[in-house]
Amino acid sequence: MSRVWRNEKELAELLIARYNAGRNVLLTPETAHFIGLHLMTASEKPTRDEVAKLLCSHKCQDLCYHCQGTANLIVRAYGERVPPDFDEVEGEATHPPPP
Repeated sequence: MSRVWRNEKELAELLIARYNAGRNVLLTPETAHFIGLHLMTASEKPTRDEVAKLLCSHKCQDLCYHCQGTANLIVRAYGERVPPDFDEVEGEATHPPPP
């Protein structure tokens, strides 16, 4: 069975279209391997806050505006891991209330 997608973007669009239509997806072993490798790679990327902490030369307790902005540019270009406190329903990170 030959693949029906030409590149990663097209594969993602096909998977999302199947999801939106409420349809199941049957993957070939090769495609499952390809997706698995990409997911493993994506989970190794740092989050925006982790990048900002690495950039901050002053080692600020709270992330400074400049380092957050630079980190945003980096993760927009290269991607980032989804933070563990990401709220899928709301689409934004949720943080516990301050003590």
